[in-house]
Amino acid sequence: IADTLIPVVKETVKKWLDQGIVVRVPSNVDNRWNSPLTLAPKKDSSGKYTAKRPCLDPRHINKFLKEDQFPLPKISDIFLKLKDAVIYTTLDLTNAFHRFEIYPPHQHKTTFTSVDGLQYMFRGCPFGLKPISSKFQRVMTSLFSQNPFHSYVATFVDDIVIYSASPEQHAHHVRSVIDEL
Repeated sequence: IADTLIPVVKETVKKWLDQGIVVRVPSNVDNRWNSPLTLAPKKDSSGKYTAKRPCLDPRHINKFLKEDQFPLPKISDIFLKLKDAVIYTTLDLTNAFHRFEIYPPHQHKTTFTSVDGLQYMFRGCPFGLKPISSKFQRVMTSLFSQNPFHSYVATFVDDIVIYSASPEQHAHHVRSVIDEL
């Protein structure tokens, strides 16, 4: 990690710690699973890369994880749903993967050493674990594929598109999705 990006890593790890997403690794925990942190490009709402976000590089963990075969929707199918809409809203469920708690006896497998030399482990699922995108899509599909949502909501992992035929209808649709979340 470049020296110029160390403050970004420190700030992110502090935020994760404050939010309970990570905890310090107790001294009695097996830390053979220590993974490196890496920096992934982060896009703004226009799709332009504007920053870097720290994340775990879980490649050695992924070797031991089973794929979840739940299908991700085709982007072209989502666009077809939007063709008659006059208004739409997109929601990005920021850090949504962290809401999936890792089974406590396995949390040590997500250990990483931060730039401060201290070891932490994730309590919530980090970005990059092999099955998480499909598992998250499964939950989103379960939430929003039933009536009435299927007629005005499309999901792609942690992104939601709410689409409507009128602004008045849209206000109701957005409120119902937020209430469901």
